Amino acid sequence: HKAPSEWTVPFRIPRGRLIVSDIGSESYHISQFIDHFLKPIMALQPSHIWDSFHFLSKLRSFTEVTTSTILVTADVASMYTNIDNKDGLMAVKSLFEKHRDPSRPDHYILELLRICLENNDFLFDGQFWLQISGTAMGKIFAPSYTNLFMACVDERFFAHIGYRPPFYARFLDDIFFVWTEGLSLLRLFIAEFDQAHPSIKLEWTLSREHITFLDLTIFKDLSIPSPRALCTRVHFKPTNTLRLLHKHSFHPIHTFRGIILGQLSRFYRLCTYPKDI
Repeated sequence: HKAPSEWTVPFRIPRGRLIVSDIGSESYHISQFIDHFLKPIMALQPSHIWDSFHFLSKLRSFTEVTTSTILVTADVASMYTNIDNKDGLMAVKSLFEKHRDPSRPDHYILELLRICLENNDFLFDGQFWLQISGTAMGKIFAPSYTNLFMACVDERFFAHIGYRPPFYARFLDDIFFVWTEGLSLLRLFIAEFDQAHPSIKLEWTLSREHITFLDLTIFKDLSIPSPRALCTRVHFKPTNTLRLLHKHSFHPIHTFRGIILGQLSRFYRLCTYPKDI
């Protein structure tokens, strides 16, 4: 999904990304067990969002949009592989202590998590390798684990500076927030955030008009009288071919109908205005 000009060999070989499948491995069921306990805590974090629809349900409550409102997104570079194992385990442990559950075997979950992080070996190009930092993207618990780590980074940073943006949301390594304190203070905020943790490297985008987050374009419509909320429409990447399923694919008819219905329903739910639908 990256632009062909940015490929490893431009227009010939796309960028590679190490995704090790965990299905059928010795740790597969252990990973399921770990995720069973991590996911409920992930849902309790104030910045967490499940998907675009959950994000919109939260965004609609923000009704303080003005001409000076700045829209900000940030992307965490290589988040899965850059999290130091000790820091990740400490983050999970601190959240276990914050959200206590007498029936949850915290000690054993943390020990199993450590084993999975430190013993992720795989075969590539005829050689065996051991991952010494971060988690494999194919682990079932990986999204929950990285989410909890980032939640700790978020909350510690906000506590450190004594300020939280009026609207702040994060989906895994994608961050969106609304800034109302002016551009100079925003630059200071970004500079501080970039130092929040040595494992976290952020790529920032700012705009006073519109910005892309997940599969949405978020924009202002200042013609709306106050209280004024942000508007949205579906975003398509330039590399999107708009191909979902081949018409001769061996699927039942209702699958094709379901795709059409699903897409129309998605457009209806994500677009503020009928013209965008």
